[in-house]
Amino acid sequence: MSYSENNKRVVKNTMFLYIRMFFILLIGLYTSRKALEILGVVDFGLYNVVGGVVAMFTFVSTTMSNASNRFFAYALGQNNETNQRKTFQTMWFVYLIVTFVLLILAETIGLWFVLNRLNIPTERLFAVKIVYQLSILGLLANFIRIPFNALVIAHERMGFFAYLSIIEVVLKLGVVLVLIVGNIDKLILFGLLNLFVIVAITLAYFIYCRKNFSECILKINSDWKQFKEILLFSNWNFFSTMGDVALDQGINILLNIFFNPAVNAARAISYQIRVQVRAFTGNFQTAATPQITKYCAANDKTGLIMLVNSSSRFSYFLMFVVAVPLYLTINFLLSIWLVSIPEFTEIFVKLILINVLIDATGGTLHFAILAIGDIKKYVLSLTFFKMFCFAGLLLLFKYANVGVEYSIYATITFSICSVLLQLYFYSQKAQVPVFNYIKNVLSKILIVTLTTLAGIALFYKFFTISNTLLGNLLVFML
Repeated sequence: MSYSENNKRVVKNTMFLYIRMFFILLIGLYTSRKALEILGVVDFGLYNVVGGVVAMFTFVSTTMSNASNRFFAYALGQNNETNQRKTFQTMWFVYLIVTFVLLILAETIGLWFVLNRLNIPTERLFAVKIVYQLSILGLLANFIRIPFNALVIAHERMGFFAYLSIIEVVLKLGVVLVLIVGNIDKLILFGLLNLFVIVAITLAYFIYCRKNFSECILKINSDWKQFKEILLFSNWNFFSTMGDVALDQGINILLNIFFNPAVNAARAISYQIRVQVRAFTGNFQTAATPQITKYCAANDKTGLIMLVNSSSRFSYFLMFVVAVPLYLTINFLLSIWLVSIPEFTEIFVKLILINVLIDATGGTLHFAILAIGDIKKYVLSLTFFKMFCFAGLLLLFKYANVGVEYSIYATITFSICSVLLQLYFYSQKAQVPVFNYIKNVLSKILIVTLTTLAGIALFYKFFTISNTLLGNLLVFML
């Protein structure tokens, strides 16, 4: 397939994902608003921090997800149907083993942590115990979904992926609306209904893959060579993902320990915005990643470099055109979005928007490194800086009595280190001079960013923008 045809496929798949994103954005923001309003700040914060403890075990599922996406796309790039079937069956065997391990970890270490280390009001302890068990079941259902999700992405069936994502977010809106009329404890009901949604979507993925992909056969493959190869790749991804958990859910738990559940509510709202903003880039990268992997499988260095450069530029600009207007108008947007705004929400959101822009300068370098393989040194380097930032934040909270905003300063510090590491390892593995990425991506990003910010500064200098709907709409039109 030619570069032109591959690019057209990326564009087509990106369109499906953006249609999905806009539906999810609109419905998801309204869902968060209603959930906060109905549950209240404390229960909303508790749900997110308890879910965060369970999410700490997603370092396993995220690791396996990266491995699944890489090996399935690689097998398709080799155009070998037998190898595709063998890869899926080996992956399925790995998932059966890891599912059991996850359950044991969650019911021992995780349960102990919730009951002994979290800041939970006494009157909400019973509800938290129930929600924790429901969250574990949701974690396992999501984990089982991963190989089927990876098949859909590897085959680039973004239409189905988009439609089902829209259905999922609509169901989650239905969950919140049911809370209005529900007579039992609303926190427990919220957890129970969310579990129902997760299970239903997982079944939909399973049925679709069984009907559409010949390699989707739930049979254990005894090819120990491939089993070892997958585990080795996952092993190094495992360390990186543990670092992600420390920077994400670990920091969320630190905020609960050193502050209170209301701070977790503020962070949950700000991270909801982060998820939606990053979706602008993530959707495009989801469409581009299979092609990057296939170029690697085909040893097409020219195609790889061209796609990495173009997709990295486009990823950043998508993020930039969303993040900057949000930063400038966030106080106004929060006031019309939420009935009650938790303290610290505005500062969290602003710092997170800076964070995602820094992340975006790395474009698709990370996915290219994973596609090339041999990721040991890369992963260990990333993990070191993740753990360093987490440990530094823990010490600052414990001994320096710093404010909650330092939780985002820690992730910003890591993001800067991460981009530098990605650039170095990409140049080494793809044998591309660092200057190539600086010239074709970073220099263009810098020019556009500085020019735009200078224009905004001049606009604010000569015009007074009041905190009104008209004034904020003008900012979005810059």
